[in-house]
Order: sequence, then structure tokens, then C-alpha cells
Amino acid sequence: MLVLPKTIAGISRPPLPGKSGFTLLEVMVAMAILALCLVPLLGAITQGLRAAARIERITVATQLARNKLVQLELETVPDAEGTEEGSFGPPHEDFSWRLQYLKRPELELLEQNIPQLMAMEVHLSVIWQEGGSEQSVEFSTLLVQ
Repeated sequence: MLVLPKTIAGISRPPLPGKSGFTLLEVMVAMAILALCLVPLLGAITQGLRAAARIERITVATQLARNKLVQLELETVPDAEGTEEGSFGPPHEDFSWRLQYLKRPELELLEQNIPQLMAMEVHLSVIWQEGGSEQSVEFSTLLVQ
């Protein structure tokens, strides 16, 4: 007959040979260490996803600006300084644009000395809302005809 040793709290049996495990304290310490490592890692992943989304928006805005500048090159150069605003069509309704035409003194001098020359400095901004604030990319070029 096998007699099991008694403990103060009650009856316990001896550990089985080859069957060892972790204590509750060891498991809790391991989980605490894991939590300490995962929290910063999850924060970094979240920040990386936000940065990727922002870069995607900037890339779309840059491509829209390039398309708008090509469209401007195909049109006639305006005679006077001014500002124009508008929005892009689907699927980019959340992006808008602002154009500013400027006539610098150097350009006026060139136009006086070169017959048939028309030149205008153009500043293009593509604007969108992100994170509750207005974001934009800006480009400048010189239109000459």
C-alpha cells in the first residue's frame, strides 16, 4: 500500500517522475515580461501604419498636382495675376487645389524685350484634411508661351 505524505493544507501527492511544469508565479512573471515587450511594439506598429497612410495621401496629392500642372501647360498663360480654387473629381473629392498666378518684375522685363512672349509664375497647392487639420503639398513653376 502506498502512503502519500500529508501537508498542512491537506493531502498532496508526490511529483510524478518526468512531469515538471511551471508555477503560477513563473507564468505570471513571463506574462508581465511579454506585456512589457508587446506594448511598445504595438505602439510602433500603429505609428508605422499612420505614417504609411500619410505617405499614401501625400503621394496621391503629388500625383494630382502633377496632373494639374500638365493641364496648366496646355492652357494659355493668363494676362493678369490672380488666384483660382477648385476641387478634384471622383475618386479624389477630399482633395482641393489653389492656384496663384504671379507676374514678377523679371518676367515683365522679359516680355518687354522678347516679342510674343508671355510668362507667369504659378504656385499650386493641393489641400486635404487629415487628423483634424489642413495638410497640403505646394509646387511652383514658370509658365511660358
